[in-house]
Amino acid sequence: MLRLPLQSPDTPITRPPPPRDAVWATGVLAYELLHGYPPFMGSSREETESFIATAPVQVSSALSAGARDFVLSCLHKDPALRPTVPQLLAHPWIRTNTRQLRVP
Repeated sequence: MLRLPLQSPDTPITRPPPPRDAVWATGVLAYELLHGYPPFMGSSREETESFIATAPVQVSSALSAGARDFVLSCLHKDPALRPTVPQLLAHPWIRTNTRQLRVP
């Protein structure tokens, strides 16, 4: 069974990803949007999976401190140290760079 590109390293590849992988996937997508390439790239699927599981995340120093903190918190290898979705929504970088939508 293949590891999904947005699946966190702590999820065994023998079962579907749990909801907590949403935070990991958010980090992967945010990283790609901010950098223009994925956070973990190997020359083969196996090498990419190894990087996902073990390599430290390298975030550009050109990003704001808030953006770096947001991405790194989402991509923490230990799922217990990743924020929850409500915590992500309350992150200062998100709160500063989004506007509240008002439902009529």
